[in-house]
Amino acid sequence: HPNPITKTPIPQDLLVSNNYFDKTWKGDRRLKNVVMVLEWIPDATQIRISNLTEHKLTEDQKNQLKKAFSLFDSKQSKSLDRKQIAKIMRAAIDYPPAEADIREMMGKEAHVNRDKAMVKLEHMLTSGYFRKLQKGRYFVALTLAEAETIRRAIHVRGNRPFFE
Repeated sequence: HPNPITKTPIPQDLLVSNNYFDKTWKGDRRLKNVVMVLEWIPDATQIRISNLTEHKLTEDQKNQLKKAFSLFDSKQSKSLDRKQIAKIMRAAIDYPPAEADIREMMGKEAHVNRDKAMVKLEHMLTSGYFRKLQKGRYFVALTLAEAETIRRAIHVRGNRPFFE
């Protein structure tokens, strides 16, 4: 076989039923569409912040990050202000950064060196700074049929706890 078949990687906090996806499958498979993602916390007293292992950016991702920093530094001054840093962070994380995130990036400085800021943002993106994981909190990919079944079970229970 010319291309080795590899398993599809699934994050530890994402659960899928065997009805949706069998984790032992290898290679491309036709998967049903996910129509709902259920957040599931089996025991709220057991939730703990999890330390993520730092990931590395590929060379292509590093080049894209470098290009983004270069584009926002339109004057090529190699110095970025708070507004520029906020725009770069917004582009990288897909939501407006909090003031605390900008402070983490820049400290109290009005301007920051472009190259140092790029290294700092790369670390923030790969260390899990923007996505804190919690042990004990799971996300479950559901098909339409599974989602409808859970919805019905919740409504039948009324105000009673779902699990007793």
